[in-house]
Amino acid sequence: MMQPYRHERLESPDSIRLLDLLPARKWDAPVECRIRQMTIDKARDKYEALSDIFFLEQFRDFIPVCQTWCQSCTEMLKSPEQTAYGNSESLRRAAQRAITLSLFGNEDCSSWWDLMLYPNCSKLSPVEIRDSARRHNPALFESSQQSPSNIIIGYLESEQRNLESPIQLTQWCVNRLANWAFLVTSSGYLGRTYRTCQEGDQLWLLAGSANPVVLRRSRSEYQFVAPAFFDGMMDGELWPDNEEELDFLTLI
Repeated sequence: MMQPYRHERLESPDSIRLLDLLPARKWDAPVECRIRQMTIDKARDKYEALSDIFFLEQFRDFIPVCQTWCQSCTEMLKSPEQTAYGNSESLRRAAQRAITLSLFGNEDCSSWWDLMLYPNCSKLSPVEIRDSARRHNPALFESSQQSPSNIIIGYLESEQRNLESPIQLTQWCVNRLANWAFLVTSSGYLGRTYRTCQEGDQLWLLAGSANPVVLRRSRSEYQFVAPAFFDGMMDGELWPDNEEELDFLTLI
């Protein structure tokens, strides 16, 4: 019988813990693995940590992006018929799926979404948010740095040890998209792609591609920019029944 894993402290601050997947003779054999320690300065290869944490210093600049997206989409909810989704529920789902990697349901990320609307929250208490941020970082309120973004950051940092908080779980998920850009197409679709895109790029569906892609036109040719995620396009909803309607293009 396989012995259960017993957690032990790393031997030194320069050590890392590696999980090795062991080979098997049959494709349906049980997965076997082993854990070992290695000192970084003795490793022949470079390793990156696979552990995730809920809030890091480098995500501070990403909070204003999240605020802008949530505020813009909330404004669009006032006139959902002017978007590609036609109703509030579909528009809300598309907006949330674009920024949460679709890992959490609407109810789970609703508190996080409400936090991004600070001070115009409807579900959370703006006073409690402000008081939590003040208790965590009093210096924030002794300076001129009392912007909504900084107060949101202070609140998130004050709650970061609460691992069962839906807000923290959602923020952990959202942090993974810090290198993405969130956008609305001229036809009213909401989604995300990489920051390499720019205004004027075009969104295309390509035969053989599971995702929509962003292309940049250069005269009569197109340059591939990035893959994209757009709710309402991911399952072939916009693919024509008559493929004779498709165009040919040259990628460079």
